[in-house]
Amino acid sequence: MPKVRIQLVSLLAIFALFAGCALVPSTKSQVVLLEENISKFNNFEMSGVISINYQQFVIRKQIHINKDASSFSAIIVEGGIFGMQAEPFFSLEITDIGKWSFAGEIHKSPISIQVLNSYTDLTFIRKHQKEILKDRKLILKDTTITWNELMQISSISKEDFRGEIVYDLNGNIDKINIFRAGELASEILIDEVKYK
Repeated sequence: MPKVRIQLVSLLAIFALFAGCALVPSTKSQVVLLEENISKFNNFEMSGVISINYQQFVIRKQIHINKDASSFSAIIVEGGIFGMQAEPFFSLEITDIGKWSFAGEIHKSPISIQVLNSYTDLTFIRKHQKEILKDRKLILKDTTITWNELMQISSISKEDFRGEIVYDLNGNIDKINIFRAGELASEILIDEVKYK
């Protein structure tokens, strides 16, 4: 179970990093769209509701995600009656040394902020630009990233985990679906995204 949690945390962190690009004018080239959409994820805040499917149960909690150049954090909040006296149910903090906590226990995360930042680095994107633009897909070892026609990240797959981003009609992030072994493991309904 701890290994499953670590893999889910890793995928959630990477996926949240790419979640939510606003619609941009279609007159822009795919190269410009790609670079603009990727650059947005260097500094953002996101909030919404996460539903976690576990056996016969569905757990729904508030989730808050924040990223800047030096850190990434995700907090799932346990609310009291009417949302009062809210406390962290699960937290993930990635800096130079990643860590995540669950039920008061702190664990090491396999992802560092340097790894997350490398995915939003324009040098990295330009290095793989031809491959991305050809099929709107990038395969990196055991990870596959796909883009839609607006050059927004649409899915990330790693081993038996897959994350999918669903956009609304305006091109804004609507929800993130995370699958494990083909089954829906969790869904994040996004209420708000702010780019700083």
